[in-house]
Amino acid sequence: MNWNALWIAWFGRNEWCGINLGFWAGMLAVLVIVAVMNIIVWSVKPRTLAKGNRSERAK
Repeated sequence: MNWNALWIAWFGRNEWCGINLGFWAGMLAVLVIVAVMNIIVWSVKPRTLAKGNRSERAK
């Protein structure tokens, strides 16, 4: 199956702002991955240390 021909048949073009839509699809994939990673990182609660223990950075 030729995705390029199929896309052109549906939408009439295969470029946006002079750049191939494959590039934009890749950028969208990276954007989604970065957004998911940020959601995961910011939703994790920080670990608490036991009372007598200090972290290496706190010394």
